[in-house]
Amino acid sequence: MHRHALVGIITLGVIIGLLAGCAGAPPSAAPTPSPAAVPQSQALATPTPAGPVTLTLWHRWPERFAASVRQLLDEFEQTAGIHVEMTYQASLHEALNEARAAGRLPDVVAMPGDYLSLAVGNGWLQPAEPLFDPAMLEETYLPAGLEALRYQGHLWGLPLNLHTQTFIYNMDLISEAELSADTAELAAKARQYQTAHPGIWYLVYPARNDVFFAAAWFYGAGAWYAREDGSVGLNTPPAVAAAEFIASLREIMPADIDLTKADALFKAGQAAITINGIWYLAELDAAGIRYGLQIMPVVSASGMPARPLVAADGLMITSQCQRPAEAARLIAYLTNAENALRLARGHSVVPANRLAIQRAGQEGLWIVAHYARQAELGQPLPATPYWQAVLPAVRDALEAIWNGQPPAEALQSAQTAAEQLIAGLR
Repeated sequence: MHRHALVGIITLGVIIGLLAGCAGAPPSAAPTPSPAAVPQSQALATPTPAGPVTLTLWHRWPERFAASVRQLLDEFEQTAGIHVEMTYQASLHEALNEARAAGRLPDVVAMPGDYLSLAVGNGWLQPAEPLFDPAMLEETYLPAGLEALRYQGHLWGLPLNLHTQTFIYNMDLISEAELSADTAELAAKARQYQTAHPGIWYLVYPARNDVFFAAAWFYGAGAWYAREDGSVGLNTPPAVAAAEFIASLREIMPADIDLTKADALFKAGQAAITINGIWYLAELDAAGIRYGLQIMPVVSASGMPARPLVAADGLMITSQCQRPAEAARLIAYLTNAENALRLARGHSVVPANRLAIQRAGQEGLWIVAHYARQAELGQPLPATPYWQAVLPAVRDALEAIWNGQPPAEALQSAQTAAEQLIAGLR
C-alpha cells in the first residue's frame, strides 16, 4: 500500500482528473497536452535585444532551490540571450532599502506577496500589468496567486509558488468514512471517534489563539479580518458563526492546545487529524507516518468551503529596472508551465501555473495537485497593512472565546480594538 492518500477529486480551471483514493494509487496514464492547450503568460511583444543583456535577481531561496533556478536561468540565457546574475540576500528588506537609496536596486526581486505593502510603500517595485496581457494572466495562473500579488489596484509581479494548509490525517488511526464533509459533521464525528478511541484526539491544531489557522473558518463563513479599505468584519453574523464553531472545538481538543502540542500529538499517534502545509509532510515522512490529505470541510453556517489563507511567492520587477521588457520575459519564463513543474517535481512546491498543476496531477504528483486544489478554494493573503494590524485583536478574541467568553461578546470587543488599530495607521 502507498504511504499517502488523497480524499476527493481534484479539478482546476483545466481538469486535472481523478487522483488517488484512500489507497493513494496514482491516476491512470493520460496524454499530456501541449503547452498551447492552456495559453501561457508572456511579456508583451518586444524586440530581441541587439546585444548582451544582463539582469540582476535578488532572492532568499534555500540553496538547493536556488541551484534549480540557476539551472533554469542558464537555459534562459541560451535561448533568450539574457544573462541573469542571482544574489542571495539574507536581510532582503535592509538590502532593498539601501539599494533604493543608492539607486542600485536589482532588476527583479523574489519575495512573498505579504511583503507588498512594505515594498510598495518604500518604492521598491513597479506595477507589472503594463507588461502583460491581462487575459493571458488570468488564463495562466490560479486566481489566488494573482490576487495575493495585488495591492492598491495594481498587480506587482507574477506568482511562482503558493502556500496554504489542508487537513492531514493518519491512515493508521482513521478511515476515510470517519472524515467529515462539513463542520457540523466534524463536531459530531469527533465525539463519536473519541468515545470509540480513548486517548486519541480526532482533530488537533492551534485553535486556541492562532489567527492564521482560524482564518479558514472565518473566511469560509463569509467574514473577514480587515480589507484594504479599512473595513473590519469581526462583529458580523458570519464571524460569530465561525467563532461559535471554534468555541465548540474546546470539547474535542486539549485545553492547552497550541502548534507545538498539536505537532507532538499527531506525530506520537495520539491525534487522527491535523492541519498544516505541504512543508510539514517531510517531517511526517521522516517520522514514518502514513498520511492522507483531505480538502478542508465546508463551513456549515455558510455552505461554503473553508478558506485557508493562500500566500504567494512572487517575482517582481523593481522601480529602478532599466530593462523592464527583458525583466518581464524573465519572470514569465520562470513561472511558465514547464519550469514551474520542474520546480514542483524537484522541491514539492505548489505552482501557481494552471497547466503545471494539470500536469502534476497527470504525472501522479497528487500531493502537489491536492494543495493546489486547496489553494484554489482558499483566501489570498491580503497585502494591506490593515490586515496585519488587526491580528492582535483577533488573537485576543480567540483566546477569550477559548477561555469561555461568549463569541459575540469577544468579537464585538475585537471589532472595536481592530478599528482603533486601523485608525492609528490612517
